[in-house]
Amino acid sequence: MDNIIEKKCKISEAIKVLNSSNIKSLIILDKKKFLGTVTDGDIRRGLINKINISSNILKIANKKSITTFKKKINEKLRQKMINKKIYCLPIITKNKTYIGFHNIIEKTQNETNDDSCIVIMAGGKGERLLPLTKKIPKPMIKIKGKPIIEIIINKILKDDLKKIFVTTHYKAKIIENYFKNKKRYTSNLSFIRDKKPLGTIGSLSVMNLKNYDHCIVTNADILSNFMFGDVLKYHKLNNSDLTITTYIKKVTSDYGDLTLKGKMIHSIKEKPSHIQNISVGIYVIKTDLLKYLNKNEYCDVPTFINRLIKKKKEIMSYPIHEDWIDIGTKENLRLAKIKFKKKLLK
Repeated sequence: MDNIIEKKCKISEAIKVLNSSNIKSLIILDKKKFLGTVTDGDIRRGLINKINISSNILKIANKKSITTFKKKINEKLRQKMINKKIYCLPIITKNKTYIGFHNIIEKTQNETNDDSCIVIMAGGKGERLLPLTKKIPKPMIKIKGKPIIEIIINKILKDDLKKIFVTTHYKAKIIENYFKNKKRYTSNLSFIRDKKPLGTIGSLSVMNLKNYDHCIVTNADILSNFMFGDVLKYHKLNNSDLTITTYIKKVTSDYGDLTLKGKMIHSIKEKPSHIQNISVGIYVIKTDLLKYLNKNEYCDVPTFINRLIKKKKEIMSYPIHEDWIDIGTKENLRLAKIKFKKKLLK
């Protein structure tokens, strides 16, 4: 089964299994003995707590996960699973021998995404991709025969997010005309053309989003394997004001790092590395916070985040372990085409 791992498994190995499994819960066994479970949420909490992904999976496992002796699922058990949001329930014997699991995929009324919209920021010039962007805007560059922005939109629609706004500026007509005659998108897409560049989040200042409680914002050049709906669910569950998707990246210097004491060299580290938490470029915002944007004001995301921090708003991290790529350079465009061929980006 594709969601079974052994107790010797590392967190990094479990992430690979989880990403390839349709069931976002892994069952940990010692031969046939049940030891516990690990979910997508357990891994993300581990990343937040800076647990090394080379550590053993038992370091983040739920060793007290709910189990059942019942081999058949009845309506009472099914409802219990729904109420407790358990979508993978292990079946064990009294001596903890693992038999199998019950699995349900159930979206309750409270989990609907109708209160949320998504905004794709597609107005940038993409200067680092010149001369490719001399005649077309960056979101219209094709990967595997489809524009980047269409790949993103198709992913959004699969994730049950129905209302999509696209902000445009540079060569706006090319993007708008491409989708104009595609009937499958007409009921979901709305275009907002900025008269002037407004930065990575300033476009929201001129949009009417009062019909929505939450707004997902994504750059138009990010392809990923994680689901927008999962970020939104996390944001709502934690009652966050602003949620930022983040990724832990190891950065290695090209130079030796010297430690000085006055004029004297105390020590040297050859090409030292350190861990950075970087922003992926996808955010979820409570729409009532958009009042902190001034209309038609140029504003980038860091400026807006710092503004909210000063207002003592809750800013949370959603750490990702899935594959993703920012197609902002020619090298990353080349890598994206390779990954897409290998079906790493679904």
